[in-house]
Amino acid sequence: MKNSILKIGGSVLSVKRDCSEGFFNFTLARKLAEVIVENLNKASVVVGGGYLNKWLLETSLEALPIEEKDQHWIGIAALNVNAELFKVTLKRVVGEPSRIYPEILRYKALLDGEFVKKVLSEYAYVVTGAARPDTSSDFDAYLLAKYSNVDTIISLKNVDYVYSDDPSKNPRATPFRHLSWQEYLDLIKAKRFPPRGNFPVDPVTARYARKDKIRFIIVDGTDLSNLRDLLKGERFRGTIIE
Repeated sequence: MKNSILKIGGSVLSVKRDCSEGFFNFTLARKLAEVIVENLNKASVVVGGGYLNKWLLETSLEALPIEEKDQHWIGIAALNVNAELFKVTLKRVVGEPSRIYPEILRYKALLDGEFVKKVLSEYAYVVTGAARPDTSSDFDAYLLAKYSNVDTIISLKNVDYVYSDDPSKNPRATPFRHLSWQEYLDLIKAKRFPPRGNFPVDPVTARYARKDKIRFIIVDGTDLSNLRDLLKGERFRGTIIE
């Protein structure tokens, strides 16, 4: 049975930017879990750090100086919390504990290809945390795709397309239906992923994906109807980068 890889951006599952009303949207998480289980018999899900990551870093940096590498580790801690919360949500939707891996894959375990392949072969549903600093959770999705011999990653974001500019700041920003990896890298003009970086696909992962011919499909994670269309192989709104 072929594995499907989904990356859920942390901002999709966030409540408010300042985390004043909580940091995890359990209602949307359950709806996404239901769409996944209804349409996919086997799936691996990567979850981002979102606004919890930004809030933790901003409040920490107000208190003391923090080296960049340590800022990445704080972001990873936020990501792993979100991953744990999505895992327990997905577990309730799946209904059969034996079908979902009981832990989140993270750190060195996620970098151990043979171990991950064994987990993926034994469980229908797997949720992952983060493997390493200096990248976003896009890299973790890339690892899963590589271990699964899958050439497509579905990335759920808080926007419906990749745009020529930030559409929240520039109403004339142009949406792209399709981009090559080189066109995408020329568009973002970045080579590294800083703490609190925000890209449709982080530049480090983008270069790995280009090398290994793995495509990302960017769609709005809150548009459940559009996500169902995509999972069913029907026409959808979003950007394909390959």
